[in-house]
Amino acid sequence: MDFVHSVLPHIVGGIASFLIIFSFQFKDMRRLLFFQIASSALFGLQFVLLGAFSGALTNLVGVFLRVVVYRRAERGALPGETEDASPFRSPWAWGFVLLFLAAAVLSCDGLLSLLPPVSMILFVFAVWRSDPLLLRRLNLFVCSPMWLAYNLFTHAWAGVVTETFVMLSIVVSFLRFFFRKKT
Repeated sequence: MDFVHSVLPHIVGGIASFLIIFSFQFKDMRRLLFFQIASSALFGLQFVLLGAFSGALTNLVGVFLRVVVYRRAERGALPGETEDASPFRSPWAWGFVLLFLAAAVLSCDGLLSLLPPVSMILFVFAVWRSDPLLLRRLNLFVCSPMWLAYNLFTHAWAGVVTETFVMLSIVVSFLRFFFRKKT
């Protein structure tokens, strides 16, 4: 049994899994993004170790997306955009859409390999709005199911567990932040 190809990807994925699940328990967008940056980097490494290059490339671009969005959340705007610019009016958001499209073209290995970049293109528009509720809804109903299918296809078992728990974590966060009784 080769440790690097059979065990190490799942250890790395397990750590990434913990970080992303934990990230949805923060109401503050910057904290949520900080843990997602670390998680994306580790998931990218996991997919490299599994030879699943669509997931690896998509997570690499995802790391940079989250870093840029984190900086945007700190400053209110990026160079070339007005404060709180919609994703449709931001050259940065469109730049990331193009990067995810490039990742899709470079790593295309059938229809299932397109799920990660398509999921992340949708994620760009949600995360750019700096709206944690929209981000949670999109993840629950679109992005996580797409990643779940890709993880099953690539045998990224930590990713399968992650997406299941991410969806459960989002439901818990809805209960904690949006549906609890205000006193």
